[in-house]
Amino acid sequence: MKCPACSREMKQIFLTVACDYCDFGIPKERLHRGFVVYRGPDTSGATEEYVFRTLIDAQRWQTVAGREDNQIYEVFSLNPFRWHLSRGTLRDVVLADHMVEIFPDHRYQPLPNRAFLGKKVGAGVPPFDEFPSSSAPY
Repeated sequence: MKCPACSREMKQIFLTVACDYCDFGIPKERLHRGFVVYRGPDTSGATEEYVFRTLIDAQRWQTVAGREDNQIYEVFSLNPFRWHLSRGTLRDVVLADHMVEIFPDHRYQPLPNRAFLGKKVGAGVPPFDEFPSSSAPY
């Protein structure tokens, strides 16, 4: 039997069935991370957005695109993002080579160029692993 959300094979547990992925999630260590300036979900529950390699790149694009009213979120994907340098008017921004379909949670059919939302990145405070290494105590 296939999971109705992600189309993966479900496992029989006594009198019921469960999807390992949808019901129990996946360890963050197996996911690939990026950042997105998120408009909100479309009518289908997903929306296509640019995914950026760093929070700073997402903030730069957010300013230039005039989308300061949109929030920046972490996004996670089972498949690695293929990064490249921007070729448009905003130079030296690293982003995914294709638009990525963003889902509100991890319960979606796993296909290329799909990701799900993580936490919202707060008012200019980068995630813990984005602080510069010069702040080390030694």
